[in-house]
Amino acid sequence: MIFTSLDDCYSMYVTYAKACGFLVRKGTKKINSKGVLHIKYYMCTRVGVYKDKKVDTLDPNQKERLVRSNFSKRTDCGALLCVIFEAGSWKVYKFVEEDNHDLVECPDKHFLPTERHLTQLQKHVIHNMSKLNLGPVKAFNVMKTCFGGFENVGASKVEFKKYKRYAMEFVPFTGIYNHHCNVAFGAALMASETADTYIWLLRVFLKAVGSQPKVVVTDQDPAMKKAISAVFVDTRHRLCMWHVMHKLSLKVDMLIFTFGVLGYTAF
Repeated sequence: MIFTSLDDCYSMYVTYAKACGFLVRKGTKKINSKGVLHIKYYMCTRVGVYKDKKVDTLDPNQKERLVRSNFSKRTDCGALLCVIFEAGSWKVYKFVEEDNHDLVECPDKHFLPTERHLTQLQKHVIHNMSKLNLGPVKAFNVMKTCFGGFENVGASKVEFKKYKRYAMEFVPFTGIYNHHCNVAFGAALMASETADTYIWLLRVFLKAVGSQPKVVVTDQDPAMKKAISAVFVDTRHRLCMWHVMHKLSLKVDMLIFTFGVLGYTAF
């Protein structure tokens, strides 16, 4: 086979490996005397053998850190593809087909790391479900039902948890001083919007500021409402009018909404 670029060669070998049931890693390369890359290797991820490094734990002069040896999946597999650059194109120079380990069968190929990834739609669903206090595992179960099985989701619970791990919520503390201008007191990044998390956050804020605010204005978040009543016992909690009117226009007929706004303005 002949390829115009290394990317095309790598994509072909990855597709081949997926059909067979193993994974590919990029191997070594060789550069000729002119400094031009002319040989490239692509190998199975199980190439080589993991060697345990012996460390004498009784030696007080041992400076190296003792690392617990993990289970290695390397089996010294010899499957590889080697291409060479000749006459302006990449040609297959060497190909080893045989694997010395079990290949992933067709029903389990969706567990391969190359097949586990989140689409933009799935990320959007996870983010929106988090606003309803639904975690990544529940989001995965919902998608599993919608797609007709976990093998059709295209990702596992691990990918869902990893994405949500870094999709944190930004919570600012904003107030108004004597000249009726906004001032930022602080901010926080939260992994979840639960009542317990808000209670912890408000206690930290109270410890830093030293006194409870007279009035707190928030949106209609039930978790935040519970946390404020538990921590700020002497504070008056009010709902933001902008959020109320914004939701009113979405849930009430436009004619009734317009009449209500005119009546509120006149009042």
